[in-house]
Amino acid sequence: MRIGGLASGMDIDSIVAKMMQAQRAPLDKLQQQKQTYEWQRDAFRTMNKNAKALSDYMFDNTLKQSSLIKKSVTTTNDAITATANAGAAGTLQISKVEQLATAATIKSENIFTINDSNQSKPAPSNTKLKDFDKTAGLFANSSTNEIKMKVLKDNGKMEDVSITLTDEDTIGTMVSKLNASGTGLNAYYDQNSGSLSISTKATGSGEVFVNSSDTTSGSTTIITGDNKTSVKTSMFVDSQQGRDFFGALGFNPGGNIADKNYDSSIVVDAGQNAKLEYNGLQIERNSNTFELNGYTVTLNKTYNEQTPITLKATTDVDNFVNKIEEFVNKYNEFIKSTHGAINETKNRKYAPLTEEQKKDMSEDEIEKWEKIAKSGVIRRDSTVSTGLQNLRSIIYSNGGNTGKKYDTLSEIGITTTKTYSDGGLLELDKDKLREALLADEEAVFKVFSNDREGEPKGVINQMRSSLDNFQKSIEVKAGRESAANDTFTIGRNLNSTNSRIKTWEDKLKMIEQRYWNQFTAMEKAINKANEQSSLFFSGATQQ
Repeated sequence: MRIGGLASGMDIDSIVAKMMQAQRAPLDKLQQQKQTYEWQRDAFRTMNKNAKALSDYMFDNTLKQSSLIKKSVTTTNDAITATANAGAAGTLQISKVEQLATAATIKSENIFTINDSNQSKPAPSNTKLKDFDKTAGLFANSSTNEIKMKVLKDNGKMEDVSITLTDEDTIGTMVSKLNASGTGLNAYYDQNSGSLSISTKATGSGEVFVNSSDTTSGSTTIITGDNKTSVKTSMFVDSQQGRDFFGALGFNPGGNIADKNYDSSIVVDAGQNAKLEYNGLQIERNSNTFELNGYTVTLNKTYNEQTPITLKATTDVDNFVNKIEEFVNKYNEFIKSTHGAINETKNRKYAPLTEEQKKDMSEDEIEKWEKIAKSGVIRRDSTVSTGLQNLRSIIYSNGGNTGKKYDTLSEIGITTTKTYSDGGLLELDKDKLREALLADEEAVFKVFSNDREGEPKGVINQMRSSLDNFQKSIEVKAGRESAANDTFTIGRNLNSTNSRIKTWEDKLKMIEQRYWNQFTAMEKAINKANEQSSLFFSGATQQ
């Protein structure tokens, strides 16, 4: 039990507090050191976030060829339009467009009808398939009917497609299943006429290989084995259930579907390929939009005149210059913040505040104090200095075109400032960059972003590698947000400091208890002396 000056009249609490204040000095220094470590850790991690942001920006499409080299295309006739990829060069001449690519379409007219007052009328789309005489038989032996076929897709290949119908399906749900993603089909039902049309989404024709057949005297002989026939088609129905389905819908042999007697299969007449003449060659494409020598060409209509259609691509120089200017600004932002952090003045008069000091200060005063105290916490850090030096050295390195006219940043208008204290900030000479682009845009691009095997990497690629190494070295020192303290240098220092703080806190508790024990003993002694004095005085008075 602590006795706080009842006998002596002394303010023991204040005396012990002042005595402990002197004893707490080593602990306060440890806690201030802990706070400094935490500020250093946070400063390094902020720097790493900035480095990652710059690296990610460089990795994005912003500095890739498709983004840097934007091209516009002019055409001498609207029969053809085009866009140019980054690698497109020169002009493109097309002499003739004989035909456009079309999709295969099959139609079945007046097939879905119902009797109403002895009149045949088109059926609504919610009518079930099993309620029609022509399709009811599809579900005679089973409540489901699986249709297997091969359908032409946009990649020009015939791919397997399976559609399952049930006896509860309506015309509408059947159409939805035909239109489902992945089928490659477009189906439409016209309620006004009871007619159905099915077409392929892809234009042009595909190819399948089937067992050959011969027809003799009206009878069909199926030849099996390795005898295969190539068939040009857009939709190939090769199952009996599929054959029954399309036959029931009125897509009968002799119409748009031809019964070629290929293993009892149904072959849909193919759509047509686009045909054109380019450089004296007759070429075909299964789509009206396709790649040709770096151009994405779109055929709008046929063309057959004496003068060839000329397509010419020109580079958007302003876009390139603007992208590089943006890069220079972002790079400079990183250099300014990083170079500034390691050159920031350390004000040693402002140490981290202790909890006792904060009690006597306002929040505004604390904020202002800590802002000054945080300054210079990573001043002259060797890891950061090395990272910045490595980045600066890349500015003067070759990029992409060793030995060519344009193989360094300085040759295309990008240099560092002449002020050494800037830390390697970049300057952009737009006119020089424009001149280089007009002279050799590919070489200029390579200086930045070349990544071809066997050739020097572009400056951007080199910088990204340097920034990655920079981040790794910072993580060794300050770790990531989720990293355990024992996995990085500052974290281990924090663990050690926390351990010493705990030791000192235990020690101070013992010291404080010793002080109180001493003052308590003093109070008891004074109290006892007071009691004896009182008894003595009382006895003397009685005599």
